[in-house]
Order: sequence, then C-alpha cells, then structure tokens
Amino acid sequence: MKIVFLIRSLDLAGAERQLVFLARGLANLGHSISLIVYYSGGPLEKWMKENTSIPIYSMEKKGRNDIFGFCFRLLKQIQLLEPDIIYSFLSTSNIFASLIRLRYPKIRVVWGVRASNVNLDHYGSIAKAVAWTEARLSDYTDLIIANSYTGRKYAVQKGFKKHNFNVIQNGIDTEIFRPSVEKRQTLRKEWNIEPNTLLVGCIARLDPMKDHETFFKMAALLKNRLPNVRFVCVGKGTQSYQEALKTIVQKLGLTQSLFWAGLRLDTDAVYNACDLVCLSSSSGEGFPNVLGEAMSTGIPCVATDVGDSRLILGDKGIVVPPNNPKLFMEACFKVLTEKPFDPAEIRNRIVDNFSLEAMVDKTEQMLAKI
Repeated sequence: MKIVFLIRSLDLAGAERQLVFLARGLANLGHSISLIVYYSGGPLEKWMKENTSIPIYSMEKKGRNDIFGFCFRLLKQIQLLEPDIIYSFLSTSNIFASLIRLRYPKIRVVWGVRASNVNLDHYGSIAKAVAWTEARLSDYTDLIIANSYTGRKYAVQKGFKKHNFNVIQNGIDTEIFRPSVEKRQTLRKEWNIEPNTLLVGCIARLDPMKDHETFFKMAALLKNRLPNVRFVCVGKGTQSYQEALKTIVQKLGLTQSLFWAGLRLDTDAVYNACDLVCLSSSSGEGFPNVLGEAMSTGIPCVATDVGDSRLILGDKGIVVPPNNPKLFMEACFKVLTEKPFDPAEIRNRIVDNFSLEAMVDKTEQMLAKI
C-alpha cells in the first residue's frame, strides 16, 4: 500500500509520537510511506530522518491565514505521490483529508481521532468551528480510527458517523521505555535530586486540558505530609500560560519544591528519574501516552479518570476523579509510602496489552480492508 500521513507538524506530543512509530512500523512491513506536514522543523522530524528513510514533505504553511496557497501546495503534493490512502491525524488534518477526497475521489481517506471530551471553551471560536466541521465531514471517510474507546464514544456523541469507526489503542515502544538505573542516576544528578528524595513528575504539555493547577494543589498538600518530596514539570506551552502557572505555584508556596524542566527529548530518562508519575488532566485525553510510557519503565502512576486512563492502569495504578486535589494527594501518598505496585508487574501490563507491534499489525489489517 502507498500511504501518506498528514499532520500539522512533528512536535514532541502524543499524537505525533504515535504517528512516527506507526509510520516506521508500516514501512518496515514493506509499505510505501510518506509524511506531509504543514510546518517543518519539529523535534520528531529530526528523529525520523535519523532513524528512517521515510520522506517528509513540508507545505511551509505561512500561518493561520495561508489557506488557499496551502491547499494548492497540498493538492499538488498529493498528485505527485499518488497514494492509495491518506491517513490524517487530528481535527484540521482530518478536514483537509476529506477535502482532498473531493479532488481525488479514488484515494481512500482514514481519520485518526486522538482525544475525548475536549472543553472547547478553553480554545476559542475557531476550535469550535473546526470541531463542528469535522463532525459534519465524518461521513466522507472510508475509515475512522480512534486511539481510545472514550474518544470513539465522545466523537459519536458530537455527531461523527458510526460506520467504519474502530478503536486501535496506542502502542508503546517497550524497548525505548524500560527501567534503567544508569539513566535514573544520571538525570537525578543533573537535576540535583538527592538519592533519598522522592520525585513526582508531571510530564505533559502546558495546556488547560492538562489541569496543572490540580497537580499543584495536590503537590502543596503532599508536601505537608512528605517533607522529602520534590516535583518536576516536563513540557512546554505558551509563555503567557507558563507564567500564569508559575504564579499559581508561587501562591501555593511550592517555588522551592517544584522545578520546570521544559521540553525534554529523553523522556525515557525522565520517567526513570521519577518515583511516581501523575496525570491530572480534566478533559481531552484519549489514550494518554505518558501513562503507557511511564508504566513500561516500571514507574507507578496516579491519574484522573479521563480518556482510557482507567483501562490502561488496570489494577497496577490508581485512578481518581478529576479536579479533586485531596483525593489525588491521598492516592499519591499511598503509592509513595506503601509501594503497593511491583515495578515488574507494572511494566508487564504494558508489554502484554499495549505493544507497538500490536498497534502496527491491527492498523495494517484495517487499512488493507479498505
């Protein structure tokens, strides 16, 4: 099969990571794979060029208003590649993929749905218009693949058609994300974390749906019960939003206990450095990669009950309601003090249920059917 993946950019985020792993896996199975991005220069673009021979074509979109020129360049690139299938990831790419179908009706269109229950009030009128348009165009697809059961349910509720709407959960590269004492010691030394200090990590982009404020409130409560605990936030966002979050941290008295690590490409080392990984999202999650990756590294997790978090953790982690710092703190305290989960069993849950190979094989089978 000749498959073109379409996505906004190759930034270091969950959907983008899954796309590059899937593209590489399908290429290794002998399929002809190409990637089209709106904007070049993302961190994962460099990784793709170093680790695969998959071509990446940038449409060099010149901002939000560059619509007609972008569409012209996109259609021209599709004409040159002559794919059997366009597999788009995320809402705007899904819309563009269906519009391409109008020009080239023989091309099969596959959408990737990667989120659930997004609170669009955080993102303005354009985001709401995109969501409405995506739902209206969902009937003009050959296949829709959600990465979570929660995401499929949410999409159908907001107007997506049910036909050809399947779920393939994310795959975790358990060779990259594995326990490493060396990586743990090296990064904790870089961060000046003492051996007897407990490190709790929040690895997520700085975005309202991730609800860092609940994490910070939990951290302030936990700090009162465990003096030897520190907290790290790994991820990036807009400067204004990060400044707003720093103000909250200061008001909670966490400035000396919490540090900002920014964007890290070595997330495997980040997980190893932590004693506990938290996901505090209030909405929007489908299959949170951070949980699968941390668990594959043998690190216990406490997560809010969003997306498929409960299904991922199973009985090897703790799920709490969103927006409840006190229950969140109690769960974290239990994990850090009682250590109820065996690291090997935590890792085995991911190896046995959410392997990268299973995701690639299931995707190949579904694409072949269309």
